[in-house]
Amino acid sequence: MRWFPCAASGGEPPPSPRSGHSATLVGRTLLVVFGGLHTKHFIGDTVVLDVETERWFRPPSSAVGGPGPRAFHCAVAVDRQLYIICGRTGRQQHGDTWVLDTDTWFWRRLQSPASGGAIAPRDFGTAARISGNRIVLFGGYDGKTWLSDTNVLDITTGVWRPLQVVNGIAPTPRSGHAMAAVERRLLVFGGQGSNGQLCGDLWALRGVMEEGSTSRRESTGSVDVGGGGGGGIGGGG
Repeated sequence: MRWFPCAASGGEPPPSPRSGHSATLVGRTLLVVFGGLHTKHFIGDTVVLDVETERWFRPPSSAVGGPGPRAFHCAVAVDRQLYIICGRTGRQQHGDTWVLDTDTWFWRRLQSPASGGAIAPRDFGTAARISGNRIVLFGGYDGKTWLSDTNVLDITTGVWRPLQVVNGIAPTPRSGHAMAAVERRLLVFGGQGSNGQLCGDLWALRGVMEEGSTSRRESTGSVDVGGGGGGGIGGGG
């Protein structure tokens, strides 16, 4: 196993240097790079690498509409669509959700119903796709407060719904953590909490992966990776 530089042999120039961006594999062949930050300049472009031809290109509508310049957002692929969730521009956190169709390269913003279904603005949250064409969003920072809420997006309706854990146990508020869907669980590790405290704990959320799941699920507790006590994450039930 080894690392080596990967230089696209043709096509358009690669993305400009940046941090806080997203790079998401959509379908089997498209690596979509969106947004980011260069020094103090927030970026809103979309640049795509075709991994089969090893060529970079810019979609024709990449500079028209869309989420606009931002960094520290979430990006999740669902089939041929890319979901861009929240993020920050300057000191303004966003609470919106955008969808890019990689067949037409058309951006659209999900509109929450008047009765609710929105999420609080944030950056440095994490999101993952789960079964039933749903996306789970956890944590982040709203500019004043670290968050520990869990929300689920039903992409067929475009509605976000808060998820309440049945036992009242959940990770402490945090941002900049990592989350992954593993079998029938969501795993959350690390992050930064209030007062800049770094987290070294591992949490598992069960029950959210099942089709037709309701808004109440069980959090199983944590393992302190630093060697402290805590409940185990258990099996994949």
